[in-house]
Amino acid sequence: MINDKAKRMLKRKCQRVREDIMFILDWLEGELDKEEFGQATSEPLTDRHHWILDQLRDGVKLTREMVQTQFQLGEKQAKRTLILLTSRRMIDFVRKPRPGYYILHSKTTHPRPRRPAALPGQATSAPLDAPRAESVLTIPFPGTRT
Repeated sequence: MINDKAKRMLKRKCQRVREDIMFILDWLEGELDKEEFGQATSEPLTDRHHWILDQLRDGVKLTREMVQTQFQLGEKQAKRTLILLTSRRMIDFVRKPRPGYYILHSKTTHPRPRRPAALPGQATSAPLDAPRAESVLTIPFPGTRT
């Protein structure tokens, strides 16, 4: 039987895997947006886009509803306005906490200190920023020893 400490460690590792998967899915959606909205890159930025970028530069956590209210738009038009900026990688959407918000794009949009995975009960002395390649999740089968 797995003790409480080992359960907590497994739960944390599952949460890290979930976060990694969400990061990959976000990246994949961004790549698909590039192809789907490829013609949008030739469109010039409008006053709406400049207002959105100004708000984000001022540190506002901008939501779609805020864009709708500011410009008296419907949901779909507000999404189209924001998609153009996300497809150009000028802004990013942060999903949590719900309902989510937009921020200026940066190369480190999803920073998180990393620890290399260790089996339950093993201590690790690696630094927080250890390379991802060393972060391998291993879940032993119940009743086996490693």
